[in-house]
Amino acid sequence: MTSIFANRPLRVRLDGAPLDAKLGRHAVSAFVRQALNAPAMAEVVFADPSADSLPGLHLGAGLALSVDGSGDLFDGEITAVEYQHDAAQGRVVRLRALDKLHRARLRQRARTLADTTVADLAEQMAGDLGLTFSCSEHPPTRALIVQHDQNDFDLVVDLARDAGLYVVLEADRLRLVSLAGEGDPIPLRMRREIIQASATAGADSLRPWTGAQSWDPARAMAVNARAGLARQDAEELRDGGLTAFPDLGGRTLFNRLAADAAEAESLAQADLDRAAARAVLLEAVVEGDTRLRPGRPVTLEGVGELVDGRCVVTRALHRFEEARGYVVEISTEPPTRPDRPRVPAFTLGKVIDADDPDGLARVRARLPVLGDVETGWMSVLLLGAGAEKGVAILPEPEDDVLVLFPDGDPARGLVLGGLYGERTAPGPRGAGTAGARAFTVRTPGGQVLTLDSVDALARLETRAGGVFEFGPNGSRLRASGDLVIEAPGRRLTIRAAAVAFEEG
Repeated sequence: MTSIFANRPLRVRLDGAPLDAKLGRHAVSAFVRQALNAPAMAEVVFADPSADSLPGLHLGAGLALSVDGSGDLFDGEITAVEYQHDAAQGRVVRLRALDKLHRARLRQRARTLADTTVADLAEQMAGDLGLTFSCSEHPPTRALIVQHDQNDFDLVVDLARDAGLYVVLEADRLRLVSLAGEGDPIPLRMRREIIQASATAGADSLRPWTGAQSWDPARAMAVNARAGLARQDAEELRDGGLTAFPDLGGRTLFNRLAADAAEAESLAQADLDRAAARAVLLEAVVEGDTRLRPGRPVTLEGVGELVDGRCVVTRALHRFEEARGYVVEISTEPPTRPDRPRVPAFTLGKVIDADDPDGLARVRARLPVLGDVETGWMSVLLLGAGAEKGVAILPEPEDDVLVLFPDGDPARGLVLGGLYGERTAPGPRGAGTAGARAFTVRTPGGQVLTLDSVDALARLETRAGGVFEFGPNGSRLRASGDLVIEAPGRRLTIRAAAVAFEEG
C-alpha cells in the first residue's frame, strides 16, 4: 500500500499478509495514536472501495502498519469497522484497531497477590499477552494487592501511577517507564524536524519537594517520607523558574496509605515527577519518525530559551495523509488520568483466621461480596486499646464482621466490629424500654458476664457451672469444684451479723 504518500511508503498487513492492492488503491489516510497508559490505536480510511475487496475485513483480524526500514509502527487487531456514506466520496470504510493491551482491559477477575510489585504484575500481564517485559526501576513491594473492580490493565496502570511509572508497548515489549523516559534523546530542531510548535514554560506546578504523610492500617503506624529531586532532573537539571520564587514551599500529600517509608517515598516521587513534567509543555508537529513514541526523550533546539533542552514524549499521533504525507503530532503533557478516588468503602467479611503470627490483635477475613477474596492481616477496632490496656475481645473464625477500607482499597482494611446478623445475641431478650437490656459478654468457651441494669445484678458464670453473683437481694459464690480461699501471709476477715456453716 503506497498511495497515501510517496516519500516513505506505509505498509499495511492484514492477518499477516500484505493488504490487497485493489483495496489499497482506495486508502486515503491512516493514523496511529500512542500514549502512555493506553493501548495504541490505529485507523485506516478507504474511500469508495469496491464490495469485492472487503471480505477480509472482519473484527479480530490482525492489522499491522509499518514504514519502510523502520519496523512495525503498530501491531494489533481490528476492533471496529465503521461504514459511512458521503456524497463526495461515496462509501467510506474506516478500520480501527487496538494493540494487544486492549485484551487486558477485557479481563476482570477477583484475586489477591502477596508480596508483589507492580513490575511483577505487569510482567505477568505481559506473559498472558505473549509479550516480553522490561522495567529499569525498582518499585516498592506491596504486602497484598487485591483486584476487584478493575480489569487487568487498569490495575497495573493504577499501581504504576502510585510508583511514578507508566505503561507503554513498543513492538512486542511491554515496558514500565518513568517520566524521565528511556533511550537516547532524538534531536528536534525548529524549521528542520519541527514543522510547527507551541511550547510553554510555566510556574504553575513548581515545587522544590513533595512529602507524603501516610499510615499503615495493618500496624496502625504513621509513615512519612519526602522526595526532593524529580527523576527528569537527574537526567538534565532544569531550573524551571525555582530561583525566581525563593520562598516557594513544597507540597505534602496528607493522610495517604503506605506500608513503609519506601512506599511513601514512591508516592511523593511520583507527584514530584508529574510536577516537573508540567514545567515545560510542548505540542508540536514534526517530520515523520517512527522513533517518536511515548516514553522517548527528545532534545528541543530553537523553540525558545526557556523550553529548549530535554523533555519526554507522552503522546504521539502518527498521521499519513495525501496532502501532508507522514507527520507526527507529539505532546509532552503527562497523562491526565485522574487518581483513583480515595473514597472509604465498607463491606461484609467472614473471619478465616484470628491467630496473628505477630500478636498484634489482627484477623484475616474472606470478603463474600468481593469475589470471595481473602484479606491480609487487618487491625481490629478495640475498646480502650493502648499500651498494656484495653478490652481485647477479637472476632473468631466464622464470625461476620464489618470491614472498612479507608481509601477503598480492599488490600488495606480495618475491622470495625462483629455482626450478629441472623444469629441470636447472647443474654436476656425482649427488653421493652431503653436501657433495660442487660450487657452481656460471652466467650466461645461458654463463660458469661452479665451486667443487668434492671435487677441491679452482676453475674459471672462459667461453663462448668460456677457462679459469682452480686445483687440487691443477696450475693452468691458457687464453685463447681473444690473451693480454696487463701491470703498467704495476710489476715482473712469474715464480718457479718451471723455466720452459718452448713454441710451439703
